Amino acid sequence: MTIQPIGPDSALLYLSPADLRERGLSGVELTLAQILPLCRAACRSADLDPEGSAELEMFPGEAGALIFLRVRPAQYLWCCFDDLEDLTAAVRTRPDPPPEAALYWWRDQWWLSIPRTEEGWAAHLSEFGAPVRDRPWLSARLAEHGALIFPERALERILPYGTAENERSPRFFP
Repeated sequence: MTIQPIGPDSALLYLSPADLRERGLSGVELTLAQILPLCRAACRSADLDPEGSAELEMFPGEAGALIFLRVRPAQYLWCCFDDLEDLTAAVRTRPDPPPEAALYWWRDQWWLSIPRTEEGWAAHLSEFGAPVRDRPWLSARLAEHGALIFPERALERILPYGTAENERSPRFFP
C-alpha cells in the first residue's frame, strides 16, 4: 500500500494487486465498505485526521486500486479534564478565550469543545487536560448523555468556579 499526502487534508492511496490479495480483496470487485478501514489506516500513517468525514474517489481495476481521499476534519477540538481547577488554571494563564467554547459534564469529567480554528488554544489546554480525538459521534453522545453546562463563552464563565472546594459543584447542573 502506497500513500502520498497531497496537502494537509488530502492523499492519494494506491493498493497493488498484491496488497489487495494479501487482504483477501480484488481490485475488480472492491467495495466502499471494504476500502474504508484501509483508508482510515492510511490516513493515520500520513498524519491525516481519519476521524473527520471523508470524500473518496475510487478507481479499482485489475492493476489494483487508486483512491483519492479528502478528509474534512471535525469541526471542533475536544479536551477532557478530571477537575475544574485544572481547566480554570489553563484559562487564567492565557488571554482572549474563544467565545464559541462549550462545556459539558459527562462520566465524571469536564468536556470542553472549541472551534478547530483555535488550535493554539487547544495546544495550551492540552497542557492542563487530555486532548480527545473527535471520535465518531462524540458530540452526539455528549449532547444526549452529558449535561451541557455552558453552550458558549464557557472559558470565561467557569473562572469563578475553579477552586478546590467547589470543583464538582452541583449548582452547574440544570
